[in-house]
Amino acid sequence: MLIAIIVFIYTASGGLFAVAYTDAIQVLIAFIGSLLLISFIGFNFGLEIPPGMGPFAFKQLTNPNSGAAINWAIILALGLGDIVAIDFMARVFAAESPETAQRACLIGSAGTIIIGVPFSIIALSGNQILEQVGISADGPLLYTILKGAIPPILSLIVIVAILSASLSTADGAILGTSSVMAHNLDAGGELNNWKHLRWYKGFLSPQPPI
Repeated sequence: MLIAIIVFIYTASGGLFAVAYTDAIQVLIAFIGSLLLISFIGFNFGLEIPPGMGPFAFKQLTNPNSGAAINWAIILALGLGDIVAIDFMARVFAAESPETAQRACLIGSAGTIIIGVPFSIIALSGNQILEQVGISADGPLLYTILKGAIPPILSLIVIVAILSASLSTADGAILGTSSVMAHNLDAGGELNNWKHLRWYKGFLSPQPPI
């Protein structure tokens, strides 16, 4: 509840600028957590990925027996779905130019790969990590590893990194909803005449370009 209130306050008070700056900080935290976690796992347990399951096992995209159909369905669903995601489009519409929006999308996709792939590799190596520690998964694999194989301080950093990613998603949803409402309800300043809506006039105003 407290986190939700904090996200709402900084999103409502600062709009897109607040979301952009806090997202940058959250991405940095997520990157540090991802880097520290995979470094610790690699040095202490090793990264043993089952055959045909690694990031360069491209038969997962070409061979139906390796799950190609399901993998392509997931890629297309997530990729095409995010094209029209309101939190994503709010940032695109606020960009200074189409080139800026394109460049930001490419940087964002690279960041997603850099942060996300280490977690995927750790998940694929999870069983052999747990075997070395001598424990079994009693819940989500990552949380079991954090609880039983990782020092508490590093586990805290990783959890904060995951939480940072969640905050970024939450403030994006708030911003996207407000942006759509602003562009559709307040395009001509109609909210100035709606006394019962005036209290969130500042929150719903179209966001300035960055």
